[in-house]
Amino acid sequence: MQTNYANIAPNYDKNPIRAKGVDEEIEKILQKHKNRIRVLDLACGTGTYLKTQSEYYSKENIEWMGLDKSKEMLKYAEEKNKNIKGIEILDKSSDNVIIKVWAGENWDNFVVYCINNGFGGV
Repeated sequence: MQTNYANIAPNYDKNPIRAKGVDEEIEKILQKHKNRIRVLDLACGTGTYLKTQSEYYSKENIEWMGLDKSKEMLKYAEEKNKNIKGIEILDKSSDNVIIKVWAGENWDNFVVYCINNGFGGV
């Protein structure tokens, strides 16, 4: 059985399991790589992880990107994160979406966050 995220998007954040705390792994990575890191949230859903982390680490040099296959979930992610500088929300259906955004860039210090992944492959 496959989850229809378009149907559950309006109530997705009401589930207490969706609450995200600060990701301490990012702090560890920042200690090693002071210049800049990039965080890609695969299957970002409504963007809760991105919002929580980007607000907490707002003074750090971090580029944030959320990627999801559900257009409905992405609408919520975009709305939730619209006032936060440095977050990009992308639709998985876009051609070569990750390559387009960071083509030719140095891929050192890159973090991928993915939990409860219903992504079905990138």
